[in-house]
Parts: sequence; C-alpha cells; structure tokens
Amino acid sequence: MGARRLWEEYSGVAKVLALVGVPFVVLFIYLHLSIQVSLLNRQIAIATQRKEELVRKNDALKSALHELARSRGHADMMPADFSSLLENNRIVRVRLPAVREIR
Repeated sequence: MGARRLWEEYSGVAKVLALVGVPFVVLFIYLHLSIQVSLLNRQIAIATQRKEELVRKNDALKSALHELARSRGHADMMPADFSSLLENNRIVRVRLPAVREIR
C-alpha cells in the first residue's frame, strides 16, 4: 500500500513538472532559435554590404585602369577581352613598358 501512495504523490509532481517544464523548454528553444536566426541575418547583411563595397571598388579600379591605359596610349598593353577577364575574377596581366620608356 505504501508503494501505491508514493506513486500517486510522485505522479502528481510529474504532472506539475510536465505542465510547467514542457512549455518552458519549448519557449526556451523557440527564443534561442529566434536569436540565432537574427544573428545570422545580421551577419548576412554585413557580408552583403562588404561585397557591394568591394564590387564598387572593383568597378572604380577597372574604369581607372582603362582611363590610365587610354590616356597614356598604352591600350595595347591591355588584353582584348579585358572586361570579361575582370568579370570572371581572373588575374589580369598588364605588360608595362621598359623603365627607359616611362616618362
């Protein structure tokens, strides 16, 4: 008879813990995942801003390199498909004149 009484007492405690604990655990997991998602979204936004800044700098560098080559008459030093090389993020080799030819 004592075992049955203990079982009834502990089952009541287990029910209370289940009623309080399960919603608490679900709420905790939901909040934790929400925080993680917001942190990841922030990291994505920062990386996107950095990428846009790098693209702007790359475009400015491309146009400045074209202008420099055009103004000095060294357009033949640039590859014929210069723009397509830069769009594919490949290495661009520029043939510079010898030191004695630079003014």
